[in-house]
Amino acid sequence: MEKSTKKLMQINTLELVSNIILVVGILGSIILAFNVMFIENTIFERYEFNPSGFGITVAVLFSSICTWAFLRVVCNMAKDLHEINIK
Repeated sequence: MEKSTKKLMQINTLELVSNIILVVGILGSIILAFNVMFIENTIFERYEFNPSGFGITVAVLFSSICTWAFLRVVCNMAKDLHEINIK
């Protein structure tokens, strides 16, 4: 396999991983929103808002978005460096 093709495959793999991290983070935060953010109060038999659960949900969403953005920047830098190296 040619060296440049191998580099592009590695960059594409990193892009795929970043997209998977974003999707899993969004799905995880949606699941957390329904399971941790609203807890059942057995005394009054109703659901109540949990501020710490909200913080955990926002932290998971924010960290997955930040990780996705960082990996995308690294991918774009690698693509640019690859193009410069070819020229």
